[in-house]
Amino acid sequence: MGRYGALRGVLPRRASVLLNADVCERYPQIIEEGNARDWAWRLGYVLDWTNDDQPYRLNVPGMLSVPYSLELNDLGIFTMHGRSGGDFVQLVKDQFGQLYAESAESGRVMALALHPFVIGQAFRAKYLDRALEYIAGHDGVWLTTSDEIAEHYAGMGRS
Repeated sequence: MGRYGALRGVLPRRASVLLNADVCERYPQIIEEGNARDWAWRLGYVLDWTNDDQPYRLNVPGMLSVPYSLELNDLGIFTMHGRSGGDFVQLVKDQFGQLYAESAESGRVMALALHPFVIGQAFRAKYLDRALEYIAGHDGVWLTTSDEIAEHYAGMGRS
């Protein structure tokens, strides 16, 4: 399927997989300028709370929290914990299995915190492809970005 090929042709439905590398690639100023708070205001959401698998409104008007994961963070998995590519795939499958089952009642976000300089290494890319192919092989999965999740949730008019 090629690098990240599993992302093609998947329609939004029930469960979401957040690829927050999208935010870092499109807005490198967040990291380079050290002004994450200003960028959060521009985006209308934050990605730093790990306490839920669903988006929710913050007590700050107009701001959302979009789920984030420390556990499925490629930087930690590969560089801090020294896990293998196969371990990464199994962690993703295990996390997805649980959240997919829970999403039958109400949608869930499975955040994959990905960094191009980590998962984008040639010897690791195939493991991301395997994980995404597994996820995309399930009905009702929406492979998306944090921007799209925030926009969708904000459009639902939930409190």
